[in-house]
Amino acid sequence: MRKIPETITDPAVIAKLTAISQQVEAKMKQVNLLRDQMKKKDMSPALLADLKKVSTEIDTLDQEWKALAES
Repeated sequence: MRKIPETITDPAVIAKLTAISQQVEAKMKQVNLLRDQMKKKDMSPALLADLKKVSTEIDTLDQEWKALAES
């Protein structure tokens, strides 16, 4: 899990950052499962689309994290 900056003391912000970190961890596990599937099979268009979708979701969560952490 990502380390929450010590300068953030607001419990609501800490809770949101913790939730985002947990979502990112879950998405990373999903990416790893998709990569494992890709190793076992051909790189099907559906599998690549799923991987791109999850990657985009991770990027969105990362941007949300940065916005909260900087506020």
